[in-house]
Amino acid sequence: MRHRIAAEHGNALVTALLLTMIMLTVGLAGLAQVDVQQEQSGVERVRETSFNLGEGVLNAQIFAVSRRWPGPGAGAGTPAAAPFVFAPCTQDSDPLTSPNCPDAATIRKLFPSPDTDGPTAWRTEVRDNATTVPITCSSSASPSTFYSDASTQGQPAYDCNGDGKLWVRAQATVRGRTRTMVALVQAERETQQLPRAALLAGRLEIGNSGRGKVLINAQADTTLNTEILLRCDPLLETKCVDGGQTTLADIDTLWTTDRVLSSQLNTKPKVGYPGAPALSPEALERLKLTAITNGTYFATCPPEGSQLAGAVVYVETCNQAYKSNTAINTAEAPGALIIEDGFIDFQGNTTYHGLVYHANVSGSDQKLVKLTGSNGVRGAVFVEGKGVFEIGGAGASLTVNGAAFEALRSYGSAGIIQNTWREIPRVP
Repeated sequence: MRHRIAAEHGNALVTALLLTMIMLTVGLAGLAQVDVQQEQSGVERVRETSFNLGEGVLNAQIFAVSRRWPGPGAGAGTPAAAPFVFAPCTQDSDPLTSPNCPDAATIRKLFPSPDTDGPTAWRTEVRDNATTVPITCSSSASPSTFYSDASTQGQPAYDCNGDGKLWVRAQATVRGRTRTMVALVQAERETQQLPRAALLAGRLEIGNSGRGKVLINAQADTTLNTEILLRCDPLLETKCVDGGQTTLADIDTLWTTDRVLSSQLNTKPKVGYPGAPALSPEALERLKLTAITNGTYFATCPPEGSQLAGAVVYVETCNQAYKSNTAINTAEAPGALIIEDGFIDFQGNTTYHGLVYHANVSGSDQKLVKLTGSNGVRGAVFVEGKGVFEIGGAGASLTVNGAAFEALRSYGSAGIIQNTWREIPRVP
């Protein structure tokens, strides 16, 4: 028995067991570390996916805003302004009933990932950058370049203060991980190019009371070299200027001898002016949308001339004579009045500061823009097609103002203002 007890058989087994336990302990510890790292890697991947989804949704919403900028008129509640209402959007928004929302199917295709195969959700909002409480929809409402949910979430979902800036907020959640980001977006305004002309019309008619007076001064603005352009051809038409001038010699006499149209530089009209309309149908549509979103769109001419004031005013059909003593806009801040059809007559002491553009969509050859009062237009007049421009009131005149051409501006694209993008940290 003592011999068996003193024997050292089995020592290797004990050593092997101890080493196995040590290696198992080290292996389990390493496995646990790898598992933790793998889990952290998965968490980071999900956070990145959530961030990318949120940023993608933010950019999609900004693109939608740039297509239909929701200006001050978006809150008017009129049928025309309805397309510019930007309600909050989610992944469940129907693109047919919510055209201003990012398309969920398109967003999903942009981010194919095992993470987005699971539970995902996103939400976007558009808010004005005003900070005034209670809300004041005017240019005097205090704008802000700092975003906070507390002060901004209660603001209207359109450009209430009319400064051309809006906050866009996007939030995305992927597998329980939420990322939120905002950016201040500014609308770019696109100036529509026109021929530099004090007058462009099918033909010109001068009333009897306008004889011997300076009715059109195409050289009043010394910063421009403007012209008088008429589409009619006196060699082919019986009426071109003054209702009965049929030869170029007669027109030259009217300009240089009677001094009817310009007191400077012997400005004479260019007859037979060719070319397409000065504004394309696409440009007209952009200007129409701009007027709608600014709240300066009318189906018919308003009863008061003062209602025509504004940067871009768009009227579908106008059959109105304004007789009041009204100054519409100012020489320093002229506007643009766009009329699709019908006629407008500035009578009395009405003065319009800006550009009057008549699209003449019906192709009329009648008198469409008339100055028969004591003042007139301080800017420029464009009458498309064969439409007639009539001038000749007791003191009516058309005096060019180059600033009027800059007033013809529509909303273009929209982009993020530099250094305004930020991620909102998650509140514990």
